[in-house]
Amino acid sequence: MTIYDCPAMSWQDFLNIPTGETVFNHGASECVALANLYNEGVLGGGFVQVGSALQWWTNGNVAAVHGFDRIDSSPQVGDIFIASGDLYNLPFGHIGVVVRSWDGATFGTMEQNVGGEYVSRHDRTMANVDGFLRPQNQAPLQTAPPALASTQRQAGPEGVFRREAPSTQSARLDGDLEANEVGNFVNWVHGENVNGNDVWFQGVSGNWFWSGAFTSQSVDGLVDVTPAPPAPEVPIIPPAEPTPTPVETTPAPVEPAKPKPENIEHKEKPVSTPSAVPTSPEHLKAALDRQAALASTVKPADLGSIITNNKARKIVWAVYGIAGLFIIGIMGGLTAAQWIAPEWFIFSTGVYTAISPAFASLAMANIDTKK
Repeated sequence: MTIYDCPAMSWQDFLNIPTGETVFNHGASECVALANLYNEGVLGGGFVQVGSALQWWTNGNVAAVHGFDRIDSSPQVGDIFIASGDLYNLPFGHIGVVVRSWDGATFGTMEQNVGGEYVSRHDRTMANVDGFLRPQNQAPLQTAPPALASTQRQAGPEGVFRREAPSTQSARLDGDLEANEVGNFVNWVHGENVNGNDVWFQGVSGNWFWSGAFTSQSVDGLVDVTPAPPAPEVPIIPPAEPTPTPVETTPAPVEPAKPKPENIEHKEKPVSTPSAVPTSPEHLKAALDRQAALASTVKPADLGSIITNNKARKIVWAVYGIAGLFIIGIMGGLTAAQWIAPEWFIFSTGVYTAISPAFASLAMANIDTKK
């Protein structure tokens, strides 16, 4: 779409020209066409009849005839900038309109014929800038504030940066709000404090804008999404140790004082005198006879009383001895033949071994051959 000639328009209409639009007037659609549209259509000035963009600055009559002040630095919104050298066209120079004033590093512009004959927006530095023409009549730039919805805010005369987060240290994104441009917002938050103001608006795009750069910093109609501060840590107080209960102690009984030895009457106990022991030979012999009679009544232990018959005990001992010889003989024969003993033989050997202590005890208890 193309805008022909220089129709009258407001400053806001000029700012609303979309990127990619082409401006054509006075037989050209280069950078000077946009400057002519601004000077004639917005400021109401006349056609600047010079041969190139650079001559808007080098020809001193342009400022005097068309009502501009010549400025060397610190541009403001509404100024016309002229540059030459480096990325700008030589020897004709380059021209554009300042839409966001100097922030110490850059200023925002609307230009034409940068990469193509159409309108575009840029951030420029002071490098290769020859100067600025500032309109002496600022009235055309003072547009009446638009009627805004509760969620809309209008950018101030210097425009507003678009940020990734509510901080000047966060990344700056494309699409700054230009001077007087209206933006739509949904939330606000307490972010970085800039010049005593920490309120940041969040646009419908999700990006952030410092509220101090708008004509109104009111948060009415917007939602506060400031994160709640973390809860303070509650110190853990250990429970008080219980006060020990005093233990009632019972005093030890006090023994009554014993009377002194001199106050005790000593009573002598009668001492029994043993009767006289007889020492005559007759008496001694009688005592020995009595002891021998008592000893004869004590029977010696007989561990063989289980088999009370002497002959039977001798037979049992003989069988036990023969069985032992039999077992030893069989064991020796099996060993010599390298045979494995049968289970009955192993069992018999175990029984024989188990009862051997009993037979040994019987043998020792009945060592007397007379029995």
